[in-house]
Amino acid sequence: MLSERLGAGVHVINDADAAGMAELAYGEAQGRPGTTILLTIGTGIGSALISEGRLVPNTEFGHLEMRGEASETLVSGVARERRGLKWREWAPEFNQYLAMLEFYFWPDRIILGGGVSKRSDKYWDQLSTRCDLAKARYLNTSGIIGAAYAAGLAAHESAASDSGS
Repeated sequence: MLSERLGAGVHVINDADAAGMAELAYGEAQGRPGTTILLTIGTGIGSALISEGRLVPNTEFGHLEMRGEASETLVSGVARERRGLKWREWAPEFNQYLAMLEFYFWPDRIILGGGVSKRSDKYWDQLSTRCDLAKARYLNTSGIIGAAYAAGLAAHESAASDSGS
C-alpha cells in the first residue's frame, strides 16, 4: 500500500535488525563466524541475532524475563534513568542480563549499540562476559546505516528477480 501510494518501493526492517545489518556489512560482525548478538540499548533493548553471517530477523531479547519482568524494564538506558541508578550501579545488573543471554544462546560475541553506547566510558570497564564484547562501530547510528544497506539489498534483489536473473 505504501509503495503504491509513494510510487516507489518500500522495505521495512526492525531497527535493531537494521543495526545488525550495518555491523554485519561494515562493522564488528563483518567476516566473523559463529553467533553474534547485537543489542541496541536505549528506550528499551532491541536485539539482532546473527548466525554464521546471516541475520535471524525479529528477535526481541529485551523481552526476556529477568526477576519477573521484561529485562528492558530493568536494564535499558531509560530504565537506568527512571530507577535513578548511577552507571556503577547499573553495570552489575546489566551483567546479569548479559549472563542470561550467554546462558540461553552461547554467543561468540555481543555488540552493544544504541543510545547507551555513546556513554560507554562510564561503564565499559565494569562489564563482564565470557564471549567477546564490542561496541557497535557506528554506535547509535548503526540502525540508520543498516536500514539504507538493507533497502539497497532489497532493491537489488527485486531488480534481479524482475529481470529474471
